[in-house]
Amino acid sequence: HMARVIIDPQARNKGNGKYWVHALMDLAWQKECRSISLNVYRQNTPAVKLYTAAGFRENAEKSTGELCHMIAEKRRSSRLK
Repeated sequence: HMARVIIDPQARNKGNGKYWVHALMDLAWQKECRSISLNVYRQNTPAVKLYTAAGFRENAEKSTGELCHMIAEKRRSSRLK
C-alpha cells in the first residue's frame, strides 16, 4: 500500500510525482508484489489523474464519498512514455 506520497508545492508540475510513483511501483514489482493500493482524496484531481495514468483504477467497494481507493496490478510495463 502506498501512503503519504506528497510533493512539495514548489516542486509540483515538474514530473516529480510521476517519477516517484513510477519508482515506487517499479520497486514493488521488483519485490514481486502483484498489486499496489492507495487512497487519494477525490478532490485531489491532479493526483487522481496521475494515478490513473500510471495504471491505477478505482476499487469502488473500498472507496467512500471522500476517498478513492485505487489499485494497480502488475503488468509487463508500468512506465508511461
